[in-house]
Amino acid sequence: MTTTRTSPTARTSVVGVVTFALALSAGQTATEFITTTATGEHAEFQNPDHDFPCRIRYTREGTDILITQIDDGTEMSRIDFAYKRSRCDGA
Repeated sequence: MTTTRTSPTARTSVVGVVTFALALSAGQTATEFITTTATGEHAEFQNPDHDFPCRIRYTREGTDILITQIDDGTEMSRIDFAYKRSRCDGA
């Protein structure tokens, strides 16, 4: 059984018990990242054969913050992105 969720830049597929994250860049083919860690607060995907990033991490902090980290498998190359949930006008 395969379950797929898609957004404009990423797709996640569950095939049996293995989860893949596919990074989609404009005009390029999808890159598969295999799930190496998945908990209620943290998920990590890796593809050591990809040039950059080789690792993608998502960490939830509380109910309103998501931290995304990408790197080449070393902390020296890590780039962090922080997202905070906000209300939409009229909500």
